Amino acid sequence: MRKRLPPQCLQAWRNPPIHLCSSIEPSTFPLNSLLKNTWKPAWAIRIEFSDNDDLMNVIFITYNGLTSHIGRAQVFPYLSALSRCGHTIHIISCEPHDIPEHEMSDAREAVAQAGLHWHPLHYSSLPGPLSKIMDSISLSNAVRELAKSVSDIDIVHCRSYVPADAALFLKHKYGAKFIFDMRGLWPDQRAEGNRWPQTSLLYRLLYRWWKRKEGNYIRQSDAIISLTDACKSEIKTWGSYNGCSIPVIPCSVDIDEFDVVCVEQRTETRRELNIAPQTPVFTYLGSLGSVYLLDDMIRSFAQIKKRLTNAVFLLVGHSADDFIDRSRELGITFAAADVISRRVTRSEVPALLNAADVGFCFIKSSYSSIGVSPTKLGEYLACGLPVICNSGVGDVKEIVDATHSGVVLEGELETATIDRLEEIVGLLTLNRNEIRARSIPGLDLGIAVESYDALYRSFALVAR
Repeated sequence: MRKRLPPQCLQAWRNPPIHLCSSIEPSTFPLNSLLKNTWKPAWAIRIEFSDNDDLMNVIFITYNGLTSHIGRAQVFPYLSALSRCGHTIHIISCEPHDIPEHEMSDAREAVAQAGLHWHPLHYSSLPGPLSKIMDSISLSNAVRELAKSVSDIDIVHCRSYVPADAALFLKHKYGAKFIFDMRGLWPDQRAEGNRWPQTSLLYRLLYRWWKRKEGNYIRQSDAIISLTDACKSEIKTWGSYNGCSIPVIPCSVDIDEFDVVCVEQRTETRRELNIAPQTPVFTYLGSLGSVYLLDDMIRSFAQIKKRLTNAVFLLVGHSADDFIDRSRELGITFAAADVISRRVTRSEVPALLNAADVGFCFIKSSYSSIGVSPTKLGEYLACGLPVICNSGVGDVKEIVDATHSGVVLEGELETATIDRLEEIVGLLTLNRNEIRARSIPGLDLGIAVESYDALYRSFALVAR
């Protein structure tokens, strides 16, 4: 006979911003669902729980603060859903010193309402690499103190590299299962992004030190979470890999927040932006750091504008001045009206994406990029926005090809834009609702939560 659902899960079912299911295999890769078309849409999922003994006591350690953009968009939604599912979760996070008190108060209230237990720390104020070392020590000290008051720790879930030493203490001292949630190949990202320039002896030594640590974390993991199938395949070739489960859980999207809007709303947003209804709008969401190939994006858009002379570029979250100034340095001139920018809150982003016609997602292709899962890609697709991407980044090509949602450029990107210009123009005619429908099975936040929930419960099954 099926047992009653715990009250938290009944609440989750009655109020379902996230849809939970414990019957999914923890090693299932969402991209496979796109290729095989076997996943249910989120609204079709039902909750099945075999036993309350499957519920876990978890200490979740994250270097990204809950008050940060990543914390609000990628950490808190998962953990609040897992709490509603019945797991007991303690969070240790690092927060900036300069967070206004009202923001901390709002965060504490939201965390408490979600049934989570939060133990925030502050980032170290030391410069450069020393800050990471001190933060690792602070996290270890916080974990030791918390462990004194938390009984029966089943799992320590570690998000990225800096908290991993603290997590391993709980594994060795209390027998907790260690989940290494990698979030990509962090030491290689730092080196390739020139944050740790390898021309410096100090940074070469730092890189090697963290790579040795990485091998130790992999070797001692009871489960490893990868953002991409490409990175999972790479990890399996490492000598440090111990054969444990590697669920692939990409950066996902709240599909209730990011959706396709009606024509009237799209027209109204364009009116506020002073964009005519028939103007082709290409957009970019997020920061413009070195890994995001600003120069290639400018050159690509310049070629598109030769074909679509009335096209405009909409920057969401960044200043148009940087785009225009860099364009001039490259010898490319855009009129002031050709580039529009808006800095907005997260809740305002979907409306701007719906006002656009095509989204850019150019990211530097390198060894570490096999572990990259761009959040902006999922947000574009959830809004039904076709995309222009480059190959060699995580599972981007496989996702875009499987969902028929855009153009993936190979090789030199300006030349590739010229060669595939008619395909790019054709993106303006794609049906946005169909793009969204094809993309949801692999990018829905609810499905990602199911994978985390199944992984947690799998440790209870092993223990029986």
